[in-house]
Amino acid sequence: MLNTHVIQPDIMVEFFGRLNEEDSLTCMYELMRSNPRTNGPLCADIAVKYSNKIDAKKSITVLESFGVNDGLLHFLCNVLPHTDDADIYFKYIETCARLNRFADVEKVIKETSYYDPVRVRDFLMEGKFADPRPLIYLCDMHHFIEDLTKYLYQTKQQKCIEIYLFKVNSSAAPKVLGTLLNLDCDENYIRQLLNSIRITPIPELVEEFENRGKLRMLTAWLEARYEERS
Repeated sequence: MLNTHVIQPDIMVEFFGRLNEEDSLTCMYELMRSNPRTNGPLCADIAVKYSNKIDAKKSITVLESFGVNDGLLHFLCNVLPHTDDADIYFKYIETCARLNRFADVEKVIKETSYYDPVRVRDFLMEGKFADPRPLIYLCDMHHFIEDLTKYLYQTKQQKCIEIYLFKVNSSAAPKVLGTLLNLDCDENYIRQLLNSIRITPIPELVEEFENRGKLRMLTAWLEARYEERS
């Protein structure tokens, strides 16, 4: 069976239809161990075809054991529409991130609710990925605004803080600016952010600054809003 270079893939797939779960997993493991690059797509196809009798998490373990991310993603894309298992959703997000498919990570974060948001948040922060958009949308949707601000500031991604405030959610300004004050961020930078914001919950903004003894920083901004009859 390991001579897959001389056996038609459809014959191999059909053969697995006669095996039980344990024997299928054993054979898949041996195929992967023999030649993961060549047999990875084949095992992914087998796992998809017989997902009704081979436990999805066990198939994931086999595919992941040999670092076959493309095959693993192929399998996950096929099982994802038919499950609400948070572990499988996390594995999909993890695999997409490894393959730099951040648009797919962003899409699943926005369009589903089956993943564990705390687990995904921690994974995206620990990974320090080049594209912060999935993390920004996740934290905005699940109200991790202080965590997001702290992460972006400490990883020197101030530009992303600005994008979040000006393009994603300006109503988060009180929490963002309050967190920056806690982090001893340069007050000139905080004023710069503040002066670029026109509409945000003013009572919450006043409370955040007042609680930190920084209400005087808001004077000019509040006067400008008053002049605009905001």
